[in-house]
Amino acid sequence: MPYLTQEKIYQILNDRVKDDSFTLLKDLPQPDGFKDIKKATHRILKAIKDGEKILVVGDYDVDGIVSTTIMIEFFNLLGVQIDYIIPNRFIHGYGISADLIKDIQSGIIITVDNGIGAFEAAKICKEKNIDLIITDHHIVGTQLPNAYAIVNPKQKDCTFVHKDICGAQVAWYLCAMIKKEAQLNINMMEFFDILSIAIIADIMPMRSLNTAMVKKGLQQLSTSQRVPIISLKQRLGLQTINEEDVGFKIAPLINCASRMKDASISLKFLLSKNINQANKILEDLIELNEQRKLEQQNIYQEAKAQVDKNDKVIVVSSNSWNEGIIGIVASKLSDKYKKPSFVFSITDDIAKGSSRSATVHLYNLIRPCDSLLLGYGGHKSAAGLSLKKENLTELKKLLNKEISNLNSSDIEIKSNSLGVLDLSLVGQELYDMIDSFRPFGLDNSIPSFIFENLQIIDMKKMGKNKEFFKLVVSDGIYFIDMVVFVDIDNIYIGKKIKIKIKKCDIMNWKGHTIFGIIFGLPFLGAPEQIFLLVAGALYPDLDHDVKSDIVNRGLYLAGGLTLISVLTYLFKPEYFDIGFFIGAVAVLLVYLIPNHSNHRGFTHTVYCMGIVSSILGFITYKLSVLSPTLAGLLALVMITNNNLLGRVVPICVFVALLVHLIVSKIVLLNYNGMEFYIVPIALGYLSHIIGDSFTPAGVRPLAPFINYKFEKRDAIIIMILWALIVYYLINEKVKIL
Repeated sequence: MPYLTQEKIYQILNDRVKDDSFTLLKDLPQPDGFKDIKKATHRILKAIKDGEKILVVGDYDVDGIVSTTIMIEFFNLLGVQIDYIIPNRFIHGYGISADLIKDIQSGIIITVDNGIGAFEAAKICKEKNIDLIITDHHIVGTQLPNAYAIVNPKQKDCTFVHKDICGAQVAWYLCAMIKKEAQLNINMMEFFDILSIAIIADIMPMRSLNTAMVKKGLQQLSTSQRVPIISLKQRLGLQTINEEDVGFKIAPLINCASRMKDASISLKFLLSKNINQANKILEDLIELNEQRKLEQQNIYQEAKAQVDKNDKVIVVSSNSWNEGIIGIVASKLSDKYKKPSFVFSITDDIAKGSSRSATVHLYNLIRPCDSLLLGYGGHKSAAGLSLKKENLTELKKLLNKEISNLNSSDIEIKSNSLGVLDLSLVGQELYDMIDSFRPFGLDNSIPSFIFENLQIIDMKKMGKNKEFFKLVVSDGIYFIDMVVFVDIDNIYIGKKIKIKIKKCDIMNWKGHTIFGIIFGLPFLGAPEQIFLLVAGALYPDLDHDVKSDIVNRGLYLAGGLTLISVLTYLFKPEYFDIGFFIGAVAVLLVYLIPNHSNHRGFTHTVYCMGIVSSILGFITYKLSVLSPTLAGLLALVMITNNNLLGRVVPICVFVALLVHLIVSKIVLLNYNGMEFYIVPIALGYLSHIIGDSFTPAGVRPLAPFINYKFEKRDAIIIMILWALIVYYLINEKVKIL
């Protein structure tokens, strides 16, 4: 893999999109290019004129729910009341079906985001003299349903330029055509906010037409006055919205209703006009999504236990799995094993399955198996299918056979990493440059980088169900956080890793910018609010004769810093560095105020800091920058203090840090820099054991043999050495990004 510079990264990203057409909204293609769109439009206008019933049949995913929302709101603008229904996946199954329309006797039916495989429903509509208009975007088979009109860009004789658009875009174009033919004054761009949600959620290629629509839609989402969008932004803490917010925060909430209960809940949410109603429905969706996460994790663990790693295609099944969740599980299995994955839920001897793959054209893989299937359909990277339970074993054998017969054009095995990136390049400038190429998505994927020779310094599980990892890694010079959202095995503290990073990101908490690296999927869930509490304060006007006041202030400072340090580490460890560091600097400045250096209150303050840093140092890397500072404080105490406590406690801390160093060297292998932490305390302690005349013989073992009087110039030399070490560690050896 090539080694990258920032200039090279820019060139690679720019080359992806430089030849894109239709990047400006004014250049968007007109709806006339769709086959049958004028025929469908004229029939709809006739139905409106004649007062016929119009029924819209949607789909239960985000694309289908948004498609239905656009149709309802558009017809409301026309002053036309329409009927609508979204199938319940557990009762009706996918799309328009005979059971769904059995009570419909007249009028016209318009499907959105479904229908291209609805042969039986089309036949029934013909028998009832109901005109069926199908709008869809899924792959077209060798035969088409006998419908009045079919609007689908993937039809062979459709001249619309862009084939890879979602169902909501097809529905939007149908509405745009109605507007055009009827010469209506409707701003179709007002739908771009929710339209962008559908494009992103349905994983459409983020190029040309889709990029232009999503860019505009994301801008509108950030300023939208649509009630459900306001509710989402308030509840999720979003000020601006990008494609990752949509894909990993908003879309899962809209999707979870159909996965766990019924899609009508999400449709009602998107149609909300009252903020209180929207907020209530959103809370229900959030609760359903939490249930979905837990159930998904359980199914995933059970599915992994069934995987045969020798298979080229993964096929797993169970009669206890929620069919609304198996698609997500299939995606996770495909990510983990880098193979096409099929996950089936069995009910009444019928196996309904979802498949995912990042490397194989699933539709073309499934097609040779159609003799075993009751039905199938989908995209290149995602498909659904059903069959009798008794045929599952044969399907598994056939899929593993057919994958070897695929054409090379059906198999895409390539690395999406741009190259090897040095950890030192991760920063604001790189982030801003990458950010300029948003929105990212299929065919314009978020840049991936290879990082070599990283060592895991710290790791802990995160997430409500402890399904993710947060790692701290180092290349020996730089430290950086890494959040792992995919399932990986055999990781432990001290392990050396070479890892592909999918996303460099910046997380902002109340204006404090922290650079992080996200491995696998981008960050999921709203950012937590940072609390950076500055421990301690500066009091330059204190009178050193007011001893009780100074003691109290010193103890308050020590207690506050210690309490904040412990609580922060236990509950908000990601915020530990900056809060403790600011507190340490504050204590250092207070301690150096003239005439205060001998006072016991401040001495105790520094002792508390040193002890806390030592204890926490055993279990976290996070004192890598702070330890030299605290060690320097202790060195200063030992130089200037003449009582027994002023020597015994620093000795204990010195031993603790020495043990810390030894343990760290063993556990963390070749972890660079720790040996420097011990030097400042060692220098301070040596000032006593070598010859301080006030040091009792019990703690001055070398004094009888060395006739040396420790003087002020030695203290100055020690402090200069300490300052140089701290400067070196902060500026050369350790950099917190």
